[in-house]
Amino acid sequence: MDCNQTHQGWFELKAFVKNGQGWESDILQANRPYASNNHFAQCGKLNVFEFGKNTHLIQAL
Repeated sequence: MDCNQTHQGWFELKAFVKNGQGWESDILQANRPYASNNHFAQCGKLNVFEFGKNTHLIQAL
């Protein structure tokens, strides 16, 4: 990951389950830097998400 190519250290992600559910449903994560239907993570931090859920944990390492 090139953190210099992110939006102020934030980047988006979405899970895909092969031979299963396919793409994860839309996410409405709190404290996101801009509107999107994906999870947001921060470079250089621990980022934890639950499949298909809005909950998240972002914590310094």
